[in-house]
Amino acid sequence: LATGSVRHNLGLLSRFFGWAIESGHAQINPVRMVPMGRRPQRQIRRDVPWLADDGAVVALIKALPEPINLMLYLGNRSGLRTGEICGLRMGDMDHLRDGAIRVRYSYDGPLKEDKRQTGKVKWVPAADDAEAHLGVWLKRRRLQGAGLEDLVFPAPSSRRPRTLPWTGYRREHIDLCWDTARDKVNKDARETGAKQPPIPEAMTWYEATRHSFVSRTLKAGASLDEVSAAVGHSSPVVTKENYDHFVRKTFSRTLTAGLSKDKTK
Repeated sequence: LATGSVRHNLGLLSRFFGWAIESGHAQINPVRMVPMGRRPQRQIRRDVPWLADDGAVVALIKALPEPINLMLYLGNRSGLRTGEICGLRMGDMDHLRDGAIRVRYSYDGPLKEDKRQTGKVKWVPAADDAEAHLGVWLKRRRLQGAGLEDLVFPAPSSRRPRTLPWTGYRREHIDLCWDTARDKVNKDARETGAKQPPIPEAMTWYEATRHSFVSRTLKAGASLDEVSAAVGHSSPVVTKENYDHFVRKTFSRTLTAGLSKDKTK
């Protein structure tokens, strides 16, 4: 198994023994007995490709079918996970003018950060042009009779899971649409004589959306804690572990002041 899988399984085993101790089936957690230095370490992902060209984002929006193109926009500009985009309700979009989007669901369940399933809510930034991009779609949904707790992006009946009550889009369909649009944009670029495709051939939907949002904002100089809060990481430490190569390395004059000439005489 890869180091990441071993680390995940060890955490799962620790959670199991935590339950066993609370239930009276065990007295110790063997995972706690493994020294920290001997446990598998997190593998830091570096230099993962991301969409640095806004022109490529625009081309993808044009190539994707509606509303998958709007979902790409939200992921790329607001850093939302796929499940969070799919789980948006109409009432969550009422604060676009204030520059924020409320996020309460991942598909039809709790957020990834809501470990105890207590109904945790988070807020993510909405781009300045979010209302311009999403306004027509939201107005259409209201005319269709969508209420505050209805999905922003309901899937056609042919795209819904057959055995689940979920009425939104599935990740598999979104990934399929993404692959088709990415290949089309790159093909069009080659036909126009572009030396290099605007989108890496193996780039995934996640890399084009949430990963690109974090990479772009950190490279532009946004503070680590602000970006961490925007994407819902448990702490800035998690953000730094995965995006250390984008963390700002320039400092103000207050921090870089040298010795005063008067004091060195």
